[in-house]
Amino acid sequence: MSHLPSPLRALRLTRNQPAPFSRLLRHRQAVVSCALALGATALAPTIASAAPVSALPASGFRDSVGIQMHHTFQGYASDQTSTDTLARMLNDLGIWNVRDSVCLNTEAACVKPRVRMGILRAKTTRLGLPPIGYLLGITREVETHPERAVRDADIERALQAMITPPLAGSIAGIEQTNEPDLQSYRGWEQITIADDQVIRAKLAEPRFAALRGLPLLTPSMGHPENTGRLLSAGWTTAPGMTPNFHPYPPAWGGPEEALKAPCLSKANVFDCMRRLAPGTRAPWATESGYSTTGDRSSVMWVSRGAQAIYLPRLLLDNYAKGIARTYIYELNDLSPEISSATNGFGLYESKYLDPWSIVAGRAKPAAYAVARLNSRIGEQGTKIAPGGGLDFDLLDPTGKAIPDSELRRVLLRRNDGTMALALWRPEPVWSNAQFKQRTLTVDDVPVRVKLNTGIAGGWSATAFRPSIDETAVKSTGVQSFTVPVGADVTLIDLRGARYSVPVPGGPVNLDD
Repeated sequence: MSHLPSPLRALRLTRNQPAPFSRLLRHRQAVVSCALALGATALAPTIASAAPVSALPASGFRDSVGIQMHHTFQGYASDQTSTDTLARMLNDLGIWNVRDSVCLNTEAACVKPRVRMGILRAKTTRLGLPPIGYLLGITREVETHPERAVRDADIERALQAMITPPLAGSIAGIEQTNEPDLQSYRGWEQITIADDQVIRAKLAEPRFAALRGLPLLTPSMGHPENTGRLLSAGWTTAPGMTPNFHPYPPAWGGPEEALKAPCLSKANVFDCMRRLAPGTRAPWATESGYSTTGDRSSVMWVSRGAQAIYLPRLLLDNYAKGIARTYIYELNDLSPEISSATNGFGLYESKYLDPWSIVAGRAKPAAYAVARLNSRIGEQGTKIAPGGGLDFDLLDPTGKAIPDSELRRVLLRRNDGTMALALWRPEPVWSNAQFKQRTLTVDDVPVRVKLNTGIAGGWSATAFRPSIDETAVKSTGVQSFTVPVGADVTLIDLRGARYSVPVPGGPVNLDD
């Protein structure tokens, strides 16, 4: 459960992580599977960088990661698991942004989940995370509750609940109608537009002034191509509204494919989402992730090893492309049953407490990967400070620059000036061709990282792979080093060799 600063210690697996996990990732040569080899070259003169690569704030990345919970799903893990356990899980993952529902059952039935959300926020704050900020949905499904009077009353009491204890002060965003186009109800477009008009009108009232400055998200389309139908029906955005979408990556490809999916003519999902809220607000992806359940006939799931490799890539890639927040779907598997992909998106398993109740189970490999990534990047809860850049080249063994299409890179700058450079090959590691699902082998390639920005005493570079249990290796006093990079993220901490503050993170323990 601790995140101890110790730059040279291995990130050891605990008993909660299955032993075969490393074999699920890929077969690698023994010399690579033991450690990341960093080869130093001679120091270059200390010179100022002429063309630095802009670094994104590391604190912004940490705040970009969120997770879905289901406190209002009675009998399921978020409802039945103790708040102490849920708080520990969020603390271990290093996540403080939570997506849920404000609860629109009877007011009597909503007391329990709302109280639990308040208690969870208090417990995670005591464990050292920033206070949980809840993104809450405030409308019900179109098909099940299409009546205007019912929907208006729901919006009224949802907003009222947000300004009333135990939820008051914990709201980080307001989410409009969820995937209205996936309902079979004819006229979903008009209902969705009417929801928006009612919400905006009520937020303009003085009694809801406390909510007025919060992000108000657009509806998320279940099928992005239906964006055109909503626009044609008369959708108009409010100034400052936050674009919202659900860029689920295809199970047959890597996470980078999610934002390339076609939408309307000559547009992708990113373009369509922006059409609902053109402006300067950075978009939120309120659902994204990978399921690990399904059978041989299904093509909607991936192996647990693939989930652990893909999620760090997804979070980093989304942030680098301007998505301010990505909510992983979801914290716990919806059900222990493996027959449906819908059941298996969790970072943690679920298990039956009794025939009627489900609680959180063991951490999946992806939970370790996300926890290690967040722990090693650090910056938990810090404010974004003005950043600088770094002039560097990524070269193959012949000295040729490696293009972004072959090697993705995300440079993060911490507030103290140290850097974290994430590298990976954007290749799939799982083939889920029907009845022939299998792990794909993606070889490591040697990448020479040449730091053109000089620093007195040279650079200190420490490399980790968050998706697997691997010893970090450190090289000090260098201007260039070589590191093997595969399909999983290699995270390289960069700092001056004379910098005395320890590298963030340490062994990640997800024990029960």
